[in-house]
Order: sequence, then C-alpha cells, then structure tokens
Amino acid sequence: MKWPNYAVVSDEPKSIGGMDTAPPPSSLFVASIGFAENVIFARQAALKGVGFDSYETKIDGLWDRKGIFGIGDADPAITQLLIETRVETEATPQEIVELLKLTHRRSPMTATLAKAAKIERKLFVNGAEVTI
Repeated sequence: MKWPNYAVVSDEPKSIGGMDTAPPPSSLFVASIGFAENVIFARQAALKGVGFDSYETKIDGLWDRKGIFGIGDADPAITQLLIETRVETEATPQEIVELLKLTHRRSPMTATLAKAAKIERKLFVNGAEVTI
C-alpha cells in the first residue's frame, strides 16, 4: 500500500505461500490497534498533564486460522483481542486507569472493533497489574 509519503509492505510466511519478507496483514492489522491506542493515550496524558516514562501496548488477536484456508465452516474473523498496556510513571495507578479509560472510549479503532469482537484488557503500572 502506498500513500503520498509512506509505503507499508506486507507478506505471508513461506509456509503458506508467501516470501516472508514483511509482516503478514493480520499482524499489521493488530499492530495498528496498538499504534492508535498509543497515540490517543499520549495525547490524553499531555492534555491532563500526566507524565510517563514508558508506555507499551501488546495486542494478541484470536481467530480460527483454518478460516483463511476455507477449511470446514471455520470463520476467519477475529473473535477476541487481548490488549495489554504497561506504563512506567510517577502518576498514581488511578490516574493511569482514568487515562486508559479515556483512551478506550476515544480510539476509533478499538471502538469499532469492540462492536465485532470481545476485547479483554490488562493494565500494568510500574510492573504491577491494576484493575481497570
């Protein structure tokens, strides 16, 4: 895919007919959700005056891969996403929880996907899991 100033390359593993020269489309799709959440979180943190030392999002998508090959009645749709967020900060866990809730409400990608798939979330602030 090309835009005026950027190009995104995608491929599939050799095991399923690709050349394994770039990430597969499904990985780019899932990664784009994390990129979108990172941008929204950083914006919300800046607007609220909350600093952080690091912010990392890990996303796993679950789907029946047999669906992409037309095996049986398998549905290729992603049925669940696990979004794990890790933040290192001097802010309180509650401040980060509030920022993350704003992020989830304001991210067009996760708002759209929440209508189609179950989204499970985990938050870690300074290495400790925090209830969202």
